Amino acid sequence: MKLFIRMISALFLISALLFSASATANGSTKVQTRGDVNGDGVCSLADVLGILRRSAGGEDLSQYAADMDGNGAVNLRDALLLLARCLSPAAPMPSRTLTYLSKSSYAEKTEAGFLGQLVGMISGYEFMKTADGRQYVGMPDEWYAICAGPYGAKNTHLYHSVKRVYNEESKLWEIWLDDDFSVDIVNQYAIADSFFESGAFSARYIGEAWRKYDVYDMGGGNRYAGAYYLLNKYRYITPFAGSEEFGNKYSFLTEPYLGADTVGLNLPGMPETAQAVAATCGSVTGDRDNVEWTRMFAAMQSLAYFETDIPTLIRKAARVFPADSFEKSVVDLAFSLYQTYPDDWRTAYRALEAVYYVDGVTRQTNNSINCGFVILDLLYGGGDYDTTCKIGSLAGYDCESTCGIALTVLGIMEGRAALPEEVNTYVWQNGEGVLVNLPVPGTAEDVWMVALGLPERIKIADLLDLYRTNFESFLLRYGGEITDDGYWIPAEALCTPESVSLVNGSFESDTLDGFTVEDTAAQLCDLAVYGRQGLKLTGRGRIYQNVAVESGKTYRLSVFGRASDGAVAFLYVKNGDETPAVSFRSIENFTAFDAQKAVPRTLTFTAKADDVEIGFAFLPVSTDRETFAVLDEFRLRRVEEERAGSVALSTDAQGRRTVTVTSGALGEEVYLRLYYKNSGTTFAVGNLSRDGLDRGSVCFSKVGTAAHFGQTEFTAYDSVLLPLTVEAAQSTYTVEMLKGAVTITGGELVRVKDRF
Repeated sequence: MKLFIRMISALFLISALLFSASATANGSTKVQTRGDVNGDGVCSLADVLGILRRSAGGEDLSQYAADMDGNGAVNLRDALLLLARCLSPAAPMPSRTLTYLSKSSYAEKTEAGFLGQLVGMISGYEFMKTADGRQYVGMPDEWYAICAGPYGAKNTHLYHSVKRVYNEESKLWEIWLDDDFSVDIVNQYAIADSFFESGAFSARYIGEAWRKYDVYDMGGGNRYAGAYYLLNKYRYITPFAGSEEFGNKYSFLTEPYLGADTVGLNLPGMPETAQAVAATCGSVTGDRDNVEWTRMFAAMQSLAYFETDIPTLIRKAARVFPADSFEKSVVDLAFSLYQTYPDDWRTAYRALEAVYYVDGVTRQTNNSINCGFVILDLLYGGGDYDTTCKIGSLAGYDCESTCGIALTVLGIMEGRAALPEEVNTYVWQNGEGVLVNLPVPGTAEDVWMVALGLPERIKIADLLDLYRTNFESFLLRYGGEITDDGYWIPAEALCTPESVSLVNGSFESDTLDGFTVEDTAAQLCDLAVYGRQGLKLTGRGRIYQNVAVESGKTYRLSVFGRASDGAVAFLYVKNGDETPAVSFRSIENFTAFDAQKAVPRTLTFTAKADDVEIGFAFLPVSTDRETFAVLDEFRLRRVEEERAGSVALSTDAQGRRTVTVTSGALGEEVYLRLYYKNSGTTFAVGNLSRDGLDRGSVCFSKVGTAAHFGQTEFTAYDSVLLPLTVEAAQSTYTVEMLKGAVTITGGELVRVKDRF
């Protein structure tokens, strides 16, 4: 009998070992071919029959393989398309690679990742200053205690409201909400709403969530001068709420990457989608480099589920930036400093600050310094959680936020096992940890960081379930698969904007070499949107450079700029026999920081030759005052656009401009481009409705009137791109002006690709 029991036990052990050996390993890949629904390597009549059974609600087949026309549905049309291919083989069928991630690995990596947001907040010394009022970079080691920084416990070095509080009733430590992660939470509810209501992710629901969940936020999300105010009072649609030009006083601050970076937890192994979704969420609160850094941090988190080497991870995520971009130069500088001072992190951090610091101008929220610190946190931390937390907490500037971003990335890479015991003791508490969604007692309303439309207490484990649910919604939407034990994730490469190299487009060089200056006085100045320097023009004239392009290709020219009262500046391109231009006029600046009183302008054109002239023309209109224009971040990128439908314009009986959109791209988010003229004295706002349903408000820049420079006439028009989800084969959009007046002259429905 004992021998029999031993034999049975041995069989169980062998079967367990065999099962373990045959279990799919994380990072395993498989290739799917469209049409090969049974996975036997060929497309045959058996696959046609499989599609017919699937379309009838039967066989569970790969969505990708069965969806021959790629429209998201499997039906008789797909069976007929495959039958035609079987009878008359043509080019090879498209295929894709999927990567495996077990459910348990996703859960523990996501748990460790999100907890990093909280640990950074309660460990770091936010905005610590030296005796002379400068930000303190590289604080003493003895100040550090994980989970017990100024927000984690009473601190003798720096006072902040303590947000790690022991609840005597529940016998649990509770973490009170902070802007480092409060909007991340709102975004998760918004994403869930979007999938529930529309079956997809849509920008529309991100803005609506701010009203629905009654958000209080800092910076660009400010209740009375930021995103919430604009979304609530004017019902701006998402791209406009983060715009300085249209009323966001703090559009240049850190909020986009504080509140949208953890979108990467929704999209493991899908970095290109992660950066796009994060940018959509981030554009609610910002409109400049802060949104670009949001892209990188979300992509980094997405990649961290499979990447094991920190420098490689950073380099991969940095592909989100164009090679010649200012942001990419910050990443390169961080690597260079790490190599120069491999054993002296304080010197490296101080050297990075020195590159971007301008006395009297640089703020504690400077994005180049703060985001450069995230890169250095990861490099100097060397994969050790406590070391990364220590360096990140003592680094300086907004380091309780930047430390949290670095710890999120590291937590995803290494999982639960990497977390020090204090993280469980004070935060996770064996899955019982709680976030308190209430204003900290005694704090002024302008520093609340809560969403009063959400529960007062949110269990961290329940929030992680919401992250997982949203991940699974994205996964199925993009053709992934869910099994009993794991996920098959469509492999994505992180794309890069394709830039045309300009000479000193960021104006960080100390000369204007590469530009031709004609008549106008041009000089470098410290009014920089990014970095240390911008370009200042005084006196009528032009500054430009000629660049090589490819005839027939489409390009987007962009810059940040502004003109003083009594002046106008034009961003222009001489493109064959055309000279399209968009203008900068005096604008209703809302920010108090002079260097950030600039607005983005873009000009899209299709090259008519292999060489174009791009530049700026400055025109003083008033002679009774000093006039000037300031410009920064001059960029030229290749884009691809294709029609997604047709657009017809008309005017209804009430005088409202109507736009009838016809498209077969049902369920897809595309762009409606409206061309317009606005010669008024202010930007204009119009209410947008679809078939009588309110869709929010649209903003139109102040354009002004046409101007002549010699024989060249610069036209006075602009265009606006509106993200729209195609909800019906034909819809009528109506624009009813609420502020100002514009003339809408044309429109088109397009898909835009600006990353390759």
